[in-house]
This record gives sequence, structure tokens and C-alpha cells, in this order.
Amino acid sequence: MGRPENVRYENQFYRPRRVNNNGLYVLFLVTVVLVITTIILAVVTLKKGKKDLKETTPESSEPQTIVTNEQGETVDPTGIIVVTPTPTPAPSIEDYQNQHLYPAKANMDVLIGKPQDKYSPTGRGAIQTVYNGDEKVTGYHREDEIHMGDPLYYQKVGGILTFRGTNFRNCATWGTFSLDPAKEQHLEQIWEYDKIGSLKSSSWSWPWFGTGWTGQPLAVKWSWDVQQLMNLYPEKKSKQNLTEIIIAAMDGYVYFFDLEDGQKTRDPLKVGATIKGTPAVDPRGYPILYVGQGDDNGEKGQIGFRIFSLLNFDLLHFQCGLDSRAYRSSWGACDSSPIICGDADTLIYPNENGMIYTVKLNTQFNVGTGVLSINPQTIAYKYIFDGVEGKQLGIESSMAIYDHYGWCTDNAGNLICIDLNTLELIWSRRL
Repeated sequence: MGRPENVRYENQFYRPRRVNNNGLYVLFLVTVVLVITTIILAVVTLKKGKKDLKETTPESSEPQTIVTNEQGETVDPTGIIVVTPTPTPAPSIEDYQNQHLYPAKANMDVLIGKPQDKYSPTGRGAIQTVYNGDEKVTGYHREDEIHMGDPLYYQKVGGILTFRGTNFRNCATWGTFSLDPAKEQHLEQIWEYDKIGSLKSSSWSWPWFGTGWTGQPLAVKWSWDVQQLMNLYPEKKSKQNLTEIIIAAMDGYVYFFDLEDGQKTRDPLKVGATIKGTPAVDPRGYPILYVGQGDDNGEKGQIGFRIFSLLNFDLLHFQCGLDSRAYRSSWGACDSSPIICGDADTLIYPNENGMIYTVKLNTQFNVGTGVLSINPQTIAYKYIFDGVEGKQLGIESSMAIYDHYGWCTDNAGNLICIDLNTLELIWSRRL
């Protein structure tokens, strides 16, 4: 009996029937022919275009010359005047601006990026507080905003008006001098003052004497009108082109000298407490002096910073550094050199108690009548980080400012960047 053809066993090899692929081969060959034809046509077209361009472009063996008209304007071969861009010249320098900073070069539209998480306020565990008087303020934003641009524009009167000169703290010099190559020594001393006294220290066995750190002298080229209003000696008040040198000393006095001859321009200003830092003169040319205090010299309760009129040495304002709101409320010295934003009429003054004081001055000065007044409104800011104790805080550095951002360091080794218009920490890091 034969095996039925429709029976298939489990171990029987199965071979599927071949599919007819003749149609696919035809389609493939047609596609190849079309691609080759397209390439050939493209090459022929390209060669023809180059030939036409060569035939229509006149050959010239002579170099093309630049033609100008009677006004010196460039004219192309078709007769069209070609406008040459003229670079915008830098504004002329004013006599009160520092030539070492000219022309202004700072780019003032640079955005502050997002800090790494470990340097952010959250990453550092920062606690921040803003005070208006004793009231804590949330969501603070300054009404008259601080914006300090290129340091060329910091001041409206000539001289060195704060520690290292500007809001960038980048220029502690003014003027130039010529070197004589034939001389071995190019500088010589022409005068000195050696009658600075001393005051006892509140913490050390020795007294404070001389000048301290930072203790940089200031230099001011007052306008003639302001010079006539101040309490200068008659011969100095009438002197043309007077440059006044101002130096604060650790014997509790601020001294005033004529740069040219070293003679006093007026009586010393008695602060009555050791001054170690560098004061500041108002950059608007107003006769106002801002000065801190380095020690209470045993007189408890009288330590902080002061604002004086340079018309008559009247005390216009005193901020006590023994501030109960501060994390370091038991010490109130102020060695930092202040900075003033003239456009915002605002003083920025860090303190060794860990506070940053910003003072809206509300200045009124009439050079015609000689009337000067301020009406200070103070907004204060404090901060602290995880792992930092209040007694470690305190700012002795002098804040540098770019636009509305301020940078300074504190006694705990932190470098901070703060938005001065919102009084918010941008970033910080432990050095």
C-alpha cells in the first residue's frame, strides 16, 4: 500500500515553495538607470554653467583701482557711492575722570549665570534677613535702584575718593609723571607729617598710633565753588588748583594737607576713636566725608560709622555698630571703606558685626547758599550659613560693585555675591 501524499510526519523535512522575485529585480534595475541618468545630467549642466560664466565675464589684466569723488567718498565702477562705516569715537574725557580708566571698557550687559547648587543660598543653608528699622522685610526691592557702571563714571570730582578709587576697586592712582632714564632713583620724598598721636587699645596692651590698614589717603580736587564754602585756612581757600589730601589716623583724627607743599589745609577733624580703614568722599563732589571706626578705645557703646559735613565738620549721622539685630552684636567696628552710588543717592557700608548697611541719604546740597543736609533712611541686611557661628561673622573688606551686584569677603572666610537692589544672596563659597 503506497504512502498518501497528504500525510506529513513530525520528523519529515519541510521545504517551502520558492517565491517568484522577477518583479523586484526589474524594479531595482529601473531605479539604478534613473539614478545614473540624473547624475550625468547634473554634471553636464554644471559644466555648461561654468562655460557660460567664463564667456560672459570680461577678462582684465589690470588690477581694479579704488575711485573716490571730490568729497573723498568711494565710488564703485557703476558710479554708486560706497559708504564706509565710521567707527563711533569714544566720548572725550572729562577733567574729573581718571585717565588711567579711559576709555570705558566694561561691558555692562553681562548676565549673572546660575550658580552651582553647592554655592547657592539653598546649598549653603543660608538664612537671610532684611530690616527696615526693627521691622523684618520680605520681598524687598529698592525703589531707587543701584546701578554702578564702568569705573570711569564713578565720580564727578577729580581724585581718589575711596579705597582703591572706584566701585571696581581697581585704580588707586591719579595722574602721571615722567621718568628720567639717567636717574637711578625716580621717586623722592618732598614732605612728611610726623605728629600723629596715639590712643589706647581696648584689647591690647599697646596703644594704636600712626595709620592702620587699609589707611589709604584720599585726594580731592574740589571745584572752586565748593572750595570757597569749606572751613579751609584762608590761604588754602584762595589757592587755585588745590588738591587736598585726607588721611584718617589711629589717634582718632582725620588730617587734611595740601598735596603740593604738605601744609595743613584746615584743622584736623576729631572723631575721638581709632580709625584703621579708608574713609570715602562723596563722588558727586559734595563736601561729605564717610568714615568708620576701628576700636572703641574703652568707651563702650560708641563704635560704628559716621558721616561728617566738610563745610564745618558737623556730624550728620552716626550708625552704632553694637546692633542688637546682628549675629555678632557685641562688636561694631567698621574697617571697611564705604562706597556711594551717586545716582541712587545711596551709601553701602559693610560692618564687622556682620551687617551690610545701605543708607538712602536724601541729600540736599545747594552750592549757591552753602546749605547741606541729609535725611538718612537705612535698610540693613544680614546672613548666616550652616556651620558658621555668629561670632565668626564680620566684614572688614571693602565691597566691589558691578551694576547692582556687590562682592565682599567676611571673617569666616566666605566670598559672597549679593544683589544690592533686592538684598538677596546670589552665591557664596568658603575660601
